[in-house]
Amino acid sequence: MAIGTAASYAARRLLAGVLALTLLLSGLVLLPGFHGIAQADPASDCEAGGWSNIHWKPGASNIKDGVFTSDAGGTTDIEWDWSIKNGMGQGETFDLVLPTELKVSNRTLPMKAFAPDNVTVVATGAWSADGKTLTMTLTQYADEHANIAGSAWVQVGWDRSLVNDIVDVPQDFPGMTFGGCGTGTLDGHVNAGSGVDPNPGPGSNYFDSSKWGSWKDETQGSSSLKEQINWNFQVGTQREADYAGTEFVITDTPQPGWTPICDSFRLWSRTLVLVAGKYEVKDTPLGDRAAIECSASQIKITVRGATPGAPALVKGEGLIVGFKADLTEDFADFLPIQNTVGGWDGDKTWSASLRQNSGAVGVGTLSATVGNYVWFDENKDGRQDGNEPPIAGVKLAVFNEDGTPVTVNFRDHPYNNTTTTNANGLYYFTALTPGHKYTVKIVQDDPGTITALKGLTPTQENVGDRAGDSSTWTSTSVNLPKQGDKDLTLDFGFVKSLGAVSVGDYVWLDTNRDGIQDSDETGIGGVVLRVLDENGKPVTVDYKGDPYTNTTTTDAEGKYSFEGLASGHKYTVEIVKDDPSTVASLKGLEPTLTGKGDPATDSSSWTAESALLPNSGDKDLTLDFGFVKSKGAVSVGDYVWFDANKDGLQNVEESGIEGVVLEVLNEDGTPVTKNYLGEDYVNTTTTDKNGRYSFQGLTPGQKYTVEIAQDDPSTKEALKDYVPTKANAGARDKDSDSWSSTSENLPEIGDQDMTLDFGFVSRAGGSVGSIGDLGSIGLGSIGLGLGSLGLGSLGSGSLDNPGGSLGSSVPGTPGTSVAPTTTVAPTTTVAPTTSDRPTAPSVTATPGRPGPTGERPHAIDGGGAGIGFNSATGFGLAVLLLAVGGVGALVAVRRTR
Repeated sequence: MAIGTAASYAARRLLAGVLALTLLLSGLVLLPGFHGIAQADPASDCEAGGWSNIHWKPGASNIKDGVFTSDAGGTTDIEWDWSIKNGMGQGETFDLVLPTELKVSNRTLPMKAFAPDNVTVVATGAWSADGKTLTMTLTQYADEHANIAGSAWVQVGWDRSLVNDIVDVPQDFPGMTFGGCGTGTLDGHVNAGSGVDPNPGPGSNYFDSSKWGSWKDETQGSSSLKEQINWNFQVGTQREADYAGTEFVITDTPQPGWTPICDSFRLWSRTLVLVAGKYEVKDTPLGDRAAIECSASQIKITVRGATPGAPALVKGEGLIVGFKADLTEDFADFLPIQNTVGGWDGDKTWSASLRQNSGAVGVGTLSATVGNYVWFDENKDGRQDGNEPPIAGVKLAVFNEDGTPVTVNFRDHPYNNTTTTNANGLYYFTALTPGHKYTVKIVQDDPGTITALKGLTPTQENVGDRAGDSSTWTSTSVNLPKQGDKDLTLDFGFVKSLGAVSVGDYVWLDTNRDGIQDSDETGIGGVVLRVLDENGKPVTVDYKGDPYTNTTTTDAEGKYSFEGLASGHKYTVEIVKDDPSTVASLKGLEPTLTGKGDPATDSSSWTAESALLPNSGDKDLTLDFGFVKSKGAVSVGDYVWFDANKDGLQNVEESGIEGVVLEVLNEDGTPVTKNYLGEDYVNTTTTDKNGRYSFQGLTPGQKYTVEIAQDDPSTKEALKDYVPTKANAGARDKDSDSWSSTSENLPEIGDQDMTLDFGFVSRAGGSVGSIGDLGSIGLGSIGLGLGSLGLGSLGSGSLDNPGGSLGSSVPGTPGTSVAPTTTVAPTTTVAPTTSDRPTAPSVTATPGRPGPTGERPHAIDGGGAGIGFNSATGFGLAVLLLAVGGVGALVAVRRTR
C-alpha cells in the first residue's frame, strides 16, 4: 500500500525490517528473521558454490529502462541465481559482494535457506559490518543432498557515505560491479536534488510515500492463523510548502485474509535534520495530533496540525504509520496479502507475500521439486501415521517422463539423479525443470537400500489421499508446470515381511556373444517367465498362504521379479517358451553362452535355479537369461509330463517327467546329423527335472519329427509306471502326442515349434510291467427291446490266439429280436466274479462271433455286437458290463503267464 504526496520524485527510504532477502533451493527459501547475529567477514574461497545472473528483480521499485534511478535515499531489489557444488558439506561458505555504490538496507537481520519442507535449514547468511558482503554458510543438509541450487533477492540502497559526498548531480553509475563468488554488473543513476545542497535546509532532502509489510514470525512467512503481519506506510515529505488543509485523512481498506489489530497503531512525524553535513531522520510521536477510527473492514486516520488552525503537515514534514494485523479464515496459502491505502492523490495497493508464494512475484524457487518420505507402516494400513518411524538409508532415483534418468537441472547444469533418505526418512529431488512430471524409483539393488529394507516388503498402496498414502517401489508426480511447483507425495511405506523372499531379475540381448552382461547391452521386454518350487511345480501361494500369480513378464528394460515368496526354499525360474509374447520377443534369438563369469552377470539357458533363501528379506537377483541373434537356426521342443487328471491336456499343477530320452529326425525319417552350420549334430537329448527338452540349431526350411527313444534304459526307467495319455485332446500347445510328434514347417530363421509334447498317465491295475494289446473278443448278439436286452452267449476259451478268437471262434447265436412291448429275459445269468484278477471266465456260454483282428469296436447293429482287440504278447483284459432287465453282469478275462 502507499500514500500519495504532493511531490513525486523525492527519495524513498524504508525502515529497519524492510529488508526482504529470499534464497531458494528448488523450494528452499531464505528469509530474514528478527534477531541479530554476529556479522561475517568475507573469507570464502568459492569452492562451495557461487552465484550468477545478477539482475534487478522484476517489479522492483525505482527501475527505469533497466537502470536503478532514484534519489540518494532510494532503494530497490536485486536478484541472482546461486548453486552449491556437489560434494560440499557443512561449514563451507560462498560470498556475494555488493558494488561500492550500493549497500544492503538492513544488515542486522539473520537469513536462513530452508529446504522444501520449510523446516530444515540448508544454509545461513550474514552480512559484513560494512553491509557490503553476504556470506552463506552451509549446514549438514549439504552433506546429505546434491544438486542444491536456487535464486535470491535482497533490498539495497545507495551507500550514503558515497552519494552524500557528491555535489554535482545528477550522477550516473554505469557498470556497478558485483563480486565474490561470481561476477556481474548493473547500471545506476542518482537524480538531481540528492546529495548535499550547498544551502542545506529542510526542503533539500525528502522521502517518498511508500508502504511495506513483513511477517511477525521469525522466518517471515507462515500459514498459521496465529501469526501476525506488520504493516508500515509513510506519507512523503511536504516539499514545496505546507499542506493546504488543517486535516490530512488517510484511509486503509483491509483486503480478504487479514484484519487490523486496532490497539497496535504507531504514528510519528518524520523530518530530516542536518547533522555534521549529513541529513539524519528524526521521528517524533504524533500524540493527540492523530485520531484513529478502526474496524475489521475500515481504517481512517485523521492528522491535524501541531496547534489549532495550523496546517496538518508543514514543509519538510512527513508521516510514518505502523500497525499489526491478524490473518483470518479467508487467508489462502500461496496468495499475497494485500493492503490498499488512500491519500490525497488516489488509492494504491501493495502486497506482502508469504514465503510459499515467492514464485508468484519473482522471488523464490525457479525450479520444481519432488519427494519426500519413506517410512515403516507399523499398523499395515497403508497410511502415514504420526507415530510411525522413518526409514533412513534408502536410495532413490528420479527419471524424466520418457523414462530416462534426469541428467541436467533447471539451469542445464549436470545433475545427479540419485539421493538417499536421511535420518527422518525424507528425501528431495530439487532443481528440476518445471513443465514436466517426474518418476521416482527406489534403487532396489543398491547395497544401502538392501540393508535398510531387509526383512521389509511394501505396504498397501493407494489407500486414501495422495499426501498420506504409499506407492510400491515407484511413484510418478503430478505435472509441475510453474516455477516453484512441488509434489511431495511420492512416498513409500514398508511393513515387516512374514518370511518373504524374492528372485529375479534380467533378460538381455548379449550383443557381443560373450555370455556376460555388459553395461551397453539392452534388456529384452515381453518375455514371460514362471517361478517353480523345489519340486518343479509352479508356485501357487505366497509367503502368507494367499494365492500367487506365478508368471510375470519382463518390462521394457528386461527386468522382472517374483516377490513375496516363502523363505526357506530354493526357486527355479523358467522362460515360458511357447507363450506368444515370449515367441515374439525372442524371435530370431537363441540362448547365449552359460556359466561365464560370476553369477551376478552370467547367463542361464531357459531355466535358472536360485540359491537357498532361508531368511525373510533374502533375494537372489542372479537368475538372468542372455540371448544372441540366431545364425540361421530353428528349434523344436519341449515337454514330457505326467497327466494327473488324464484329460490329455497340460495343466499348471501337473509336473514334468525327468530322464526321458528323445531323438529328432528329418522329414524323410533319417536322424538329424548336421546343424544349420553344417557341423556334426547330436540328435538326442534328455528331459530335465522339469520335463523340458529342446533341439536347437536346426536348419530352417523343413519339418522335424521328435520320437521318444522307448528302448533307451533311461526312458524305460522314467516311464516304467506310465502309458501315453490320450492324444490330440485340444490345441497343439496344450495337448499330447503318443511316442512321436511332427512339427509344423519352420521356414524362417528363429522359427520354433514348442508344441511337440508327450503326456503320460499311470499304468492301470495289475502288476507292473509292459502292457500288451488285447485279444479279440467275440460277443454274442444282443437283442434290443424297449428297456430290455436279450443277452447272447459268451464263449469260453483262452486268449492265447493272436488272431483274436475267443474260445472256439464259432459264431454265436443271435439274440431274439423283441418288439418294444415285449420283455425278454436273459438266456443266461452271469454272476460277477469276486476276484479283481480273474484267470478265466466265471461261466461257460455259447461262443460268440469273433471280431475282426486289430480293429476298433464295431457299432451295435441289429442286436449284435463284435469288439476286436489284437494281442500277440502281454495280457488281454476285457470288461463287459451289461444291464439286463435291471441286472448288471461283469465279466473279466485275464491271461496269466
